[in-house]
Amino acid sequence: MIRLTGVHKSFGAFKALEDVNLTVAQGEKVVVCGPSGSGKSTMIRCINGLERHERGTITVAGQSVSDKGQEIEEIRRSVGMVFQSFNLFPHLTVLRNLTLAPMKLKRMARSDAEDLAMSLLRRVHLEEYAGRLPDELSGGQQQRVAIARALAMAPRVMLFDEPTSALDPEMVKEVLDVMIELAETGMTMVCVTHEMGFAKAVADRVVFMCGGRIVEQARPDDFFTAPCTDRARQFIQQVIH
Repeated sequence: MIRLTGVHKSFGAFKALEDVNLTVAQGEKVVVCGPSGSGKSTMIRCINGLERHERGTITVAGQSVSDKGQEIEEIRRSVGMVFQSFNLFPHLTVLRNLTLAPMKLKRMARSDAEDLAMSLLRRVHLEEYAGRLPDELSGGQQQRVAIARALAMAPRVMLFDEPTSALDPEMVKEVLDVMIELAETGMTMVCVTHEMGFAKAVADRVVFMCGGRIVEQARPDDFFTAPCTDRARQFIQQVIH
């Protein structure tokens, strides 16, 4: 479903990604972890073209992520993304946040878009909040709305960029529970997170990055009990208490 081959990305003199190679199968759940500045967020932003990679190739469902407008728009329609910040439209109700893209991009009738939106709000356990504005919701509720909004475009892949890092600790579980439910549907997922409990529960594979490179990748049981590198061992000791 996703393939990165020899991907490089720099910001000035800083090499954010160096020769990154990664393959994600359809239906696979991959958790990407590593220290700050290791290239995790840059990598997944390159997958849907939010950042432009300089060398190498990236394909999603066999389609190349390139600078061509039509191709990148098609990829973005099939790749949902949930950010650290919720990025909801503050002046629109929850329902309108969910119906806007299907109506504008898929030319869906309002009634059909609203039916879809309500089914997705039920899925994230927020149907009673459809008429509220984002500022009237907690951070955890806003992030669940953001997940529902991404699902409204019926993506084939979901990317998560540290979706719980901006939340108070008591709100983290409600978002992770929704992500676990989504994983159980067979959705292809790539999630940048430090929530190692989520990685153990959901991930088919853990990818550890450091210095812009993928240092190692393994099944969760193997990664957490017998990491192959000293750097991964240090990281695990820091994030697991």
